[in-house]
Formats: sequence, C-alpha cells, structure tokens
Amino acid sequence: MYRYLQKGGKAGKMYVASPADSSLLSLLHESFKIMELRFANYDHDGVGTLMFRELQRELSLVGFTDMEKLEEAFRKIDFDGNGTLDFSEFICLLYFWVNVGDYSQFFRHPDNAKIVHQAFNLMETSMIRYDADHNRRLSKKELDDFFSEQLPKAVPYYNNIYVSSGLKDQGEIKFPAFMYLIYETLCEMPESSISGKYRGISFKPSKAIQGSSAVGENSEFWKELKVAFSVLEADFVRFDQDKNGFVDYAEITQAIPATRPRYDRLDTLSRLEHAFHQVDLNQDQTLDYFEFCYLCFMMTQNGSYLDLVDQTEGATHVKKAFINIHTCYRSFDADRNNRLTYDEMENFCNAQFGIVPANLQKIFGEIAQKSSSANGQEALDLVRFMKLLYVLVCPTAKFAPHQYSPGKRKASQQVVSILKPPKSDRPPRFKVVVPSKFVKEKLLGQGGQGTVYKGKYEGFPVAAKTMLGNPDAQLIADTLREVDFFLRLDHPNCHLLLGAKTTLENGGIMLLTEICENGSLFDCYSTKRMRFDVCTAWRICMECAQGFKVIHDLGFMHRDIKSL
Repeated sequence: MYRYLQKGGKAGKMYVASPADSSLLSLLHESFKIMELRFANYDHDGVGTLMFRELQRELSLVGFTDMEKLEEAFRKIDFDGNGTLDFSEFICLLYFWVNVGDYSQFFRHPDNAKIVHQAFNLMETSMIRYDADHNRRLSKKELDDFFSEQLPKAVPYYNNIYVSSGLKDQGEIKFPAFMYLIYETLCEMPESSISGKYRGISFKPSKAIQGSSAVGENSEFWKELKVAFSVLEADFVRFDQDKNGFVDYAEITQAIPATRPRYDRLDTLSRLEHAFHQVDLNQDQTLDYFEFCYLCFMMTQNGSYLDLVDQTEGATHVKKAFINIHTCYRSFDADRNNRLTYDEMENFCNAQFGIVPANLQKIFGEIAQKSSSANGQEALDLVRFMKLLYVLVCPTAKFAPHQYSPGKRKASQQVVSILKPPKSDRPPRFKVVVPSKFVKEKLLGQGGQGTVYKGKYEGFPVAAKTMLGNPDAQLIADTLREVDFFLRLDHPNCHLLLGAKTTLENGGIMLLTEICENGSLFDCYSTKRMRFDVCTAWRICMECAQGFKVIHDLGFMHRDIKSL
C-alpha cells in the first residue's frame, strides 16, 4: 500500500525508517534520512530548492486543502526571502507542520511519520534542556554539552562541521541552525547511510542571489543565464516541428510521452492547458520563443521542467535560473508593484553583474512598456524581464530580436461533424487467453503496477495489460473483481474487455481490451486541435451518458470521469 508514497530516487521508493537500536543517534539518523528522501522526491529537477507552487501541488495530491495555512507557513520558514525553500528551511517547515496539519501528509507510511515526529520532539526538548541561559540560542559550550552527553560518537564530526560551516563566527545559534547542524554531523559519520546531498547551506540570509567578484560576462549569474537560455533554445527548436519559429499547443502536447503514468500525464496536461492560455495573450494557439520561456517558467513553478520537456539535457540549469530570475525580480522590485523600472534594473545589474552594461538603456527602451502599476513609467513585467536578460546575455543568439521577428499567426482549427457513430468491428471475446500468443507492437502506457501494449492476438488488434513484478494477494484480488465487472459490461459505448488470464503461472496476468484507434476525446480536441460542431458534441455526450447508465444499472459508479 505504501510502496510508491515515500520516494527519493529508486533507492528511496520503498524505504521505511528502521532505527538500528533505541538510541537517539539511530532515531535522528533515520528521521533525517527520510526527510532527505522526501525533499529529493519533491525536488524533481534536482536543484536543491522548492518553490511554493511545487509544494502546494505535491500536498494537494495527498488531499491537503488548506493552502492559506500552507502559504503562511511557507513565508515564515522562507528565512532568506527568496521565494524558495532549501533543505534546511524544509526541515523547519516539517518542524512547524504540527501547527498546520499532520505528518501523514508528507510521510504516508505511519512508521516514517511517527519517527519524524519523535525526532522533532527530542530535538526541541534538547534545545530547551541545554539552553542554560534560556535565551533560545545555544552557545558553543551548550552545543558541546549536548553532543558529548547525547551523541558522544558524533563529537569529532560535530567539531569539524562547526568550524568548517562558519557557525563559530555567529556565536550562538538558533533552533533551525541546531537541527541542520545535527543533519550535517550525521552525514559526516562513516556509518551513515544519509546521502548528504543537501549539505553546505549557509545560515546567513540573503534577499537576492549572491553576486560574484567577476563582472559582466564573467559573472556567475551571467554565465548561469547563458547556459539556461541555450537549453531553452534547443528545447524550443525541438518542439517547433514545422520550423516556422512558433510552437503550437499540438506540438507541445505531442511531445509529452503517452507512456507516462496516466494520472501524471493528466495532471501535466491540465496544468499545461491553463498555463498556455495565460501565456498566449492573443489566443492564436501559438507561442514565440519568449512566450515559450514564460510557459516553461510557469510549468516549473507548479512542478518540474521535466514535466513539460521530457528529453532535455539541462533541466537543473533551467530550474535554477528560473528560481534566481524570480528571486531577483522580487528582490529588486523596491516599491513592490511587480514591475522593474530602469533605476531598479541598474541596481540589479550592479548587484548581480558587477556593472551596468553599456547597452542596457537601449535594450530597456526597446522592451519595456509604460505601466499603470509603475505610475506610467516604462517598466518590465516578469516576461519582459526574462526577454531583456536573454537579449543582454545572448546578443547574437538564434532568437535575438535583430534576426528573430516572428510576428503572430492565426492558428487553423478543424471543425468536425460526425452525426452518426463510425462503424466499429469489435474482435470476439476470447474464452482462454494465452500470453505467448500476444504479439507486441507499441507501448501505450506504463504505471506503478503494470504496462499496456498495443498488439495483435490471434490476428485481432488489441491492447494488453500486464503486471509488473510479482503481484501481491491484494492486487490479484482487485484484478479478479475488475475482470468480473468488465465481463458483465457489454455495450457499444463502453470499453470492451476481450478476455483475461488471472493466474500467475505461464506468462502471468494479462487483460486484453479493444483498441480505441482514434485515441481519446482529449487527443481530438487538444492534441489534434479538432473542434466538434454542436450536433456532434451532443451525440458524444448522449453516448457517454448511455454508457454510464449501463454501469449504474450494474450497481457501480465510475468516479473518475475525464476525457483522457
């Protein structure tokens, strides 16, 4: 039941915390290990930070609904004010979570939730116990007392971390730094199985990303942007199949693999549809390069760059750049009006590039627009800010304005009228299914429990579902109930089960169904950009309703109605 709920790469998929003994050291080790795995699971692009909408999406998938409380907690825990949480801040969010929800919303296995709760209680108790002067901070002596009495095996590693992390320069440390110090110390111990991939975080707050001593093209942020924009260029060109300088909705959706788990693909497509309409301001169903960049930013905010661009070489670079662009945009917006004026852009360039580029004023004048939010001044919204950065750091690149002026085009849309349902020659039902007779042709989908292939069985086109691994007794029982139901269901408006093998020997479980050759309704109106006339739409609705009535008459409810 819990196999796919505590993930963190392949090794973390089925990990359940199991302390080696009853010691505090073992308990803390296991708690930080599962916290690290959970953070890695949320951090799809491997950047080491989480944006609010990423976290909001993940928690909504497990039924958490009080997003106002989540947002309030996020803002309190975002100590450096950059709009993201690093791992040290994520630990603090989990500690604070007892005031918001319960740990089962992060750790669905009860053992994991229990151990994390215990660990926070013990760290809080230790903080109170060793804070001799009750100032809610721990001095070096108080830390020495804690480690020597509670974690004696960790003392040498604690001393190294304390010196190398710069904590000695801060004097006394607060509870967030205390928890993170324990994490780093445990990572350092030779017997530790914590990966330590989120070590090395500074406790000194910064409202913007750190600049570097190098200036202009040699500055770190300039080079970071150049790499990210080159990745976005390559991905845009790959999406633009007809090479017209635009990507349309069909080109993007066709690139999202049908083999993704169904719930994951549906979630991505629904977020994509919403984001696409927000970015496509003139509603012509096409995006130029700069609109595409903003679409990628919106999709990344809500999940992962990899959700949208499945076969990219630089998801981490893009995600990191988007986070830093957003951080800078918020940090240098001095009057908090969601616009950057020229003066604010000069401040940004001085801080992040070490200079104000000579061509900044010219580029700003070409891209900025008068904004009522900026009291009628020329200003940049976030989309134009990203465009200015591209033009600034990539002046001779493929989509620089002097060589890329795509304008806009009117997307064609096919209106379809099919007043009668097309004839369908269904294969016969098979009394006995022999897996060795199935000839695979194409992978249609893959989920946590099985795969679905298109192929032929005794010469008939079919879809075959097979199970992954060794199904447990519960999964076999569920499959038997599913087969029993579908064998009772025989109606032209319901998907037909052609036959099933429900035993594990001789090829394992296999379910054969008819093939929907033209895809789903979603494929028609979204991927193929088809639109049905009114009569056809009513016919499809009526046929769906007739199919649902048959299901209801059998005593069942569907409860998962969608077009995909």
